[in-house]
Amino acid sequence: MSNEKLPSPVDLILETSSILFLCGAAIAVFSLRNTGVFTPIPLIVATSLPAAASLLLLVAALIMPGIYAVRKMSFPLNLTLPVIHCSLIFMLAELTRGSFGLINPPDALKPALMWEDPRFLGMAFAAQVILLSGIVAVKNVTGPRDPAADVQR
Repeated sequence: MSNEKLPSPVDLILETSSILFLCGAAIAVFSLRNTGVFTPIPLIVATSLPAAASLLLLVAALIMPGIYAVRKMSFPLNLTLPVIHCSLIFMLAELTRGSFGLINPPDALKPALMWEDPRFLGMAFAAQVILLSGIVAVKNVTGPRDPAADVQR
């Protein structure tokens, strides 16, 4: 059994929800830039869905800490958190459409609908998994250690 100090659940929740938001927002910004749209309103609309999903994930994790049952950034979280986050983004995109898809939203909200595209959402999911897996790998290599545990007497 290791003496490794586990981070506070709140610290872990804030860290991962921030990473998921930043990754989703970056994908939205790069996508809009590639399509030639780089004005403030579409950028705000497109990045608001990952922000809202991160906030929902944060609140859900504070209410149900079992989502972060392992209490450290490790294997299951680098897959399950992006699944939850992308599911929330997709749900918010569907709600943006309004009336169960029967009514088209105003033109100002059209950038939010790019999150309904499975390829786009898959890109965001893959980027989130890769980023979180990289963080898991880095933390396992350079994780906090108790210097007294290495001393053999």
